[in-house]
Amino acid sequence: MSIARRKQNNVYRCSLGVLRLGEFDIAGVLYHANYFHLYEVLRESLFSEHGAPYLDLVQRNAHLAVVESHQEFLRPVRYGDCLSGACWVSELRKTSATVNYEITLCPIEHPATANNAEISNTLLHRAWTRHAYVEPSSGNFKVSRIPEKLVNVLRQFVIEERITRR
Repeated sequence: MSIARRKQNNVYRCSLGVLRLGEFDIAGVLYHANYFHLYEVLRESLFSEHGAPYLDLVQRNAHLAVVESHQEFLRPVRYGDCLSGACWVSELRKTSATVNYEITLCPIEHPATANNAEISNTLLHRAWTRHAYVEPSSGNFKVSRIPEKLVNVLRQFVIEERITRR
């Protein structure tokens, strides 16, 4: 998976490339649970590129746990499709953040786009995930305040001005 990244108008964009065969069902359509892997690639790339690698959280045994999600399957992702993704933050609170995603066909690399510009950037999937920041506590996890370093990264990608510190 080659990753080309850029930030544009508070939206983080990343080339996801062509996915491996094992991600698809027998009909050649991306298995629904595997979309979560695409979201993770987008989030981890965003964090790493902006100075807050997810590895820093893992080394502290902390995590941004998915506590809620919503997915819209607009068109199937088929084996061989070249994908791009975009993500941004729609809500940032002291202990949680909501990240939104769009998955599209790659603008130039998809074979069908060579003669059909309308297929380029076709929106295939839209979703959001809400994450709670959790840290270890007495052998379990507890919801905690998102570290300021991570808040500063997330704040750069807020689209809707709903930053709350409750």
